[in-house]
Amino acid sequence: MSHMRSRTITAAPRWMSACCVLIALLALAGCDAPRTSTQPAPSATATRAYYSYPTAATAPSGAAIPTGGAVIALDAGNGALAWRRAIHTPLFQPTEVDGVVYTTSYSDDPRVSWLDAFDPQAGKLRWSHETPGTFNSQPVVVGGAIYISANQQAGNGYNGVLQALDERSGALRWAFPVGETPSPATVDGGSVYLSGMGGVFGTSALYALDAATGKARWSYTSSALLSTLNPDRAYPDTLLPPLVSGGVVAVVSTIRDSQGLAIQSALTLDTATGKPRWTYSTDGLLDAQLLAHGALFVAAHSQASNTSHAFVAALRMSDGTVLWRQDARPGETFITGMAYAESQGAAESACLLVAEDTSERTGNTSVIVGLAPEDGQTLWTTPVGQQVMGAPLLSGSLALVQATVPAAGSHSALRLLALRPADGQLRWSQADGDSTAFGHAMWLVGDSVLSLITTTSWTGTTISILALRASDGAREWQVKPH
Repeated sequence: MSHMRSRTITAAPRWMSACCVLIALLALAGCDAPRTSTQPAPSATATRAYYSYPTAATAPSGAAIPTGGAVIALDAGNGALAWRRAIHTPLFQPTEVDGVVYTTSYSDDPRVSWLDAFDPQAGKLRWSHETPGTFNSQPVVVGGAIYISANQQAGNGYNGVLQALDERSGALRWAFPVGETPSPATVDGGSVYLSGMGGVFGTSALYALDAATGKARWSYTSSALLSTLNPDRAYPDTLLPPLVSGGVVAVVSTIRDSQGLAIQSALTLDTATGKPRWTYSTDGLLDAQLLAHGALFVAAHSQASNTSHAFVAALRMSDGTVLWRQDARPGETFITGMAYAESQGAAESACLLVAEDTSERTGNTSVIVGLAPEDGQTLWTTPVGQQVMGAPLLSGSLALVQATVPAAGSHSALRLLALRPADGQLRWSQADGDSTAFGHAMWLVGDSVLSLITTTSWTGTTISILALRASDGAREWQVKPH
């Protein structure tokens, strides 16, 4: 299989304490994609990688006092620092779009957020946009406009808003109120789609807005929770954008059953009218979704009959017909992500890669499974370690995976490996010898794969960026960015 193409969209990590968190969950294809970072990590070009982190000073008592943050640009060839600029405390990792590096940051008392635009070569600040409250997403850049959602405090609650900014100046074009906790936006065919919630299980809505004016074309309101709320077990507050393809927009609908368990369904609406098209219930929680070649692939774990089992199903996007369903391995298995690879756009030689994690309760080996997208047939299964961390990242003809492997004592060490999507064959593997190290993110820069690694010890936590040659896994450089 020659030159496999990746079609993945993942949730951008929020900052938690002094570390960034990766959640690689969604994949999207088959629609007019907005120009925004699709890397599950700090942004990169062929020559530069960008990374942001919080900064702190040490008080006389020894406690860390937050002082804001910084964004840096690293040379992709050797990891050398190209430039560093001060920002406020980072919200999401930087993203580079159309030759501009965007950062999101915030400060407290009162809560204010900033979207800053930097020149990628010199690091010069081009403009800065300030808003009350907290941004919920990285910027989405389409047709000379930037779309970004935020929560703005109002009394004891929050009011959500979607803002449209001018790409060149950062000036506000329009703002649309969407209730509490707006999702990131998806832009398709001159419309902007996003969801807004009115409480954890209150009224929520999906909106279609005119991309140029911000006026509502339609809205769909439900007593269920309508969003692309991330069902990840560790970080359930991450929002993801709606999926749009072929005149259909898909979101996640969440209700509570009689026992109080959350039940999630894939809900689709007509993009022209906002009327419901079809619904697919999982009898449990959605773990991931992927849209490719007119099909919506959903990964979920069902909780029917007091049991929990994971599965992947392929649904025809136009009418919801179940094309196939494939159960994961028996036991406490969760699907941590999916990726879709094809050879030069040829659907007949495509492969759906599914990351099955069984480490949470059983301690069994986790695997990457290759499925035939047309019928769900298992093509291959490759063990990767104790815990597989998110969706595979595709680079050329390889699928890159982060996993953990047993180390001394009860510890685990980080393992980076590359598989061939055509047959699941392991091409190379690199294990970090430090049993206290674990990965947060992977992203591509030129011909290298970069991994953000956290190492813990009694003296504290250290973050470093490791660069490997994607083709053979050879180590190129490793730096501590701060």
